[in-house]
Amino acid sequence: MINREVLSSSLRSKKLLIKLLLSYLGTAIVAVLLITLLNTYWVKNESIKDINSITELALSNIAVLGTNMFESTQNMAFVLYNDPYVKNLLSSSEIDGLDIMGVTYDIERLKISNPSIFSVYVWNKNSIVFRTSRGIGYEESHETISEIVREGPVLYPVPRRISNNNDKPVDVYTIIYHEPGLGDDSAIVLNIDANALYNQVYTEFSKPQQDIFIVDKTGKVLLHNDIERLSTNIKNETYFRNAVAAGRSSGSFSVYDGGHNWVYNYVIAKNKKYIVFSKSEYSMLFSKVTKIRNTILLTCSVVLVLIFFLSIMLSRWLYTPINNVFSNISVLFKGSNISQPDKPENNEYKFISQAVGSLVQRLNTLEKDNESNFNIMRTAFFKSVLTEPGNINKDIFPDNILKYKILNSINGNYCIIVMRLDNYNDFLLNNNKEAIDFQLSSIGNISSETLKEISTSTYFVMDNEHLVLVISDINRDNTGYEEEITEAVEHAQDSILKLLNIGITIGISGVSSNIFDIKDKYDEAFGFTNYRFIYGKNTIFTGKTVKIKEMEKDKVNHYANAILNSIKNGSKDAYCDFIFKYYSLIRNCSYDKIVKLFFQLANSILHLPEELQTSHKGSMEFDIQDIYAKIRSFESYEDLINWFEELFDKTETILCNIRNKKNPDLVEQVLKYINENYRDSNISANIIADKLSITPQYFSKIFNEYAGVSFPDYINNVRLEKAKELILSNEKLNIGSIYEMVGYNNRSYFTSSFTKKYGISPGRFRSEIASKKISES
Repeated sequence: MINREVLSSSLRSKKLLIKLLLSYLGTAIVAVLLITLLNTYWVKNESIKDINSITELALSNIAVLGTNMFESTQNMAFVLYNDPYVKNLLSSSEIDGLDIMGVTYDIERLKISNPSIFSVYVWNKNSIVFRTSRGIGYEESHETISEIVREGPVLYPVPRRISNNNDKPVDVYTIIYHEPGLGDDSAIVLNIDANALYNQVYTEFSKPQQDIFIVDKTGKVLLHNDIERLSTNIKNETYFRNAVAAGRSSGSFSVYDGGHNWVYNYVIAKNKKYIVFSKSEYSMLFSKVTKIRNTILLTCSVVLVLIFFLSIMLSRWLYTPINNVFSNISVLFKGSNISQPDKPENNEYKFISQAVGSLVQRLNTLEKDNESNFNIMRTAFFKSVLTEPGNINKDIFPDNILKYKILNSINGNYCIIVMRLDNYNDFLLNNNKEAIDFQLSSIGNISSETLKEISTSTYFVMDNEHLVLVISDINRDNTGYEEEITEAVEHAQDSILKLLNIGITIGISGVSSNIFDIKDKYDEAFGFTNYRFIYGKNTIFTGKTVKIKEMEKDKVNHYANAILNSIKNGSKDAYCDFIFKYYSLIRNCSYDKIVKLFFQLANSILHLPEELQTSHKGSMEFDIQDIYAKIRSFESYEDLINWFEELFDKTETILCNIRNKKNPDLVEQVLKYINENYRDSNISANIIADKLSITPQYFSKIFNEYAGVSFPDYINNVRLEKAKELILSNEKLNIGSIYEMVGYNNRSYFTSSFTKKYGISPGRFRSEIASKKISES
């Protein structure tokens, strides 16, 4: 048996070692437990949040793609309806072969950019006057098209299935369009291949274990990654009602149904018309998360143990103070006195270590400061070149260009590229200063890395909205250098969109070898980016992209007047329609001309209230420079039309207030004018309305409201009363003279009107009055 006193003595001699081992073991156990708890609760919850965030991001992208897809099909239907050849077929009773050829050519051209078009039908006066279909045997009957035109909603995608003679069905979306108020006598019917749209929307985001579908406000499924489930309605489903009732733009929740726990995520599109849902089974969704969590737990535990051992061994081997500690512990357990090693004091080692570390840190800081100062000075110099070209010292300018590495050589070929952020206001709203600086620098670095394969490039962040790239060493001997630059820039644009989710519009200037043209080339490139207002965002513009044509001045003036009249009449639909026609007419002008024309139109709209009142009090207050800047800030037609709709609402409200105050006085003036000028046979509602600078329709409306009778009836009554007075007061005047004196051009009309009002003809009325006077005498 072991002697207890020997064992006790042995344990006491090794008490320090046992404490160290127990401390290490306890620390390891606590660390593993903490990691286990962290993985069990926090990592799981964070993983669920991350999965929901990723899913919502994917759904947001699908919402954008789906909305753009539906709006694109609606625009196609609208464009086809307004095609001049289609207009001829819709309005003519006879079919012209030239119109058929023109329609065929325009549709084929449209199919090149929109390959999803499946078939097109032109419907006029209860018959199909033109049809074209991509597939053989898929032509639809007269009865089917008639039912679609008669019952289908205008500009709304309706999922349908078409079968051909071989029973090979094709799923399509049907869009119809006809002008409001014209009924269904003439319409365009457009069928879009659902499979093509499915591939556009779901290629990147759809997963086998997920159902992803787009529904409208009524719960009708418009697009589903299982194409067999199109046209189903989910308005009575719990998850649909939950999403609508929540009142949020996105969210997620669980629903237990059919013995399974389902996770639903949803995102409401920005236009509020569509909702995108994803449906996943909980166990399938988080099975990978559980596996990853367990793997992390095991790996962390093993790594933790290894790190403890390795850190102890490396510290003992590399770091003298730790080695001394272990040596003293070893001596302690051997029962010897602790001796200090023949080494310098620990404080000396610590001082040397800190001194060396501080020196290295200082050197790194100085290097970074020097680089930062150089970049600041270079950017300031480049900005001064663009903003203060008149202050350039031409003698030292070439040296500064080389000094600040703007270009690699003075005589080399270069071009300027301007990159402007799309949706700039949203970008500012969603990012703080640090995030903005990081993302702008990332855009510059990605672009420079992409372009370095074909040339040398330097980027400058001009402000929070745009960057400038200077491309040097362009080889003009290579005939395809323009295409190479455009292709590289397009690749950079795609990379920025995928990596940073930031859309940018890019302008590329022409090539120059004169260093004093830098300002002009910048203005050229920046000016190109303004055309995103016309051609769309996330586009690359060069001198070949922008095509400028002359406008038709008479039509521009016609539509401008029609826009103003639609405000006076209070017709917002007509107003928006004329704005679009006005925009379509001038969109091929230069950007500055387009801005000028829309500025003039806005200015005319804002001055409308002044036409109805002598004082400007109560009119809209506006600043001309603010309006001009506002129009120049628009990035798309949607921005423009939204602002002009706001302008309509404000102007129309002020006009109504002015009219309500002035209408009684206005009618009094008209009544006075009629009583003084009833003899004028040419007086009419149109003439008086023109004198008052209002439309005849509006004049007739306010006259009826305040006079209680229509304008023609009122002036007719005045003339008949005056004719009756003349008959009674002057027996020598014959009837033929009287009707002309009171403003009538036709005796028969005068006689019939007089008889209708008084129940007796003018001649007989005079005879009875004369007889009455004789009998009284």
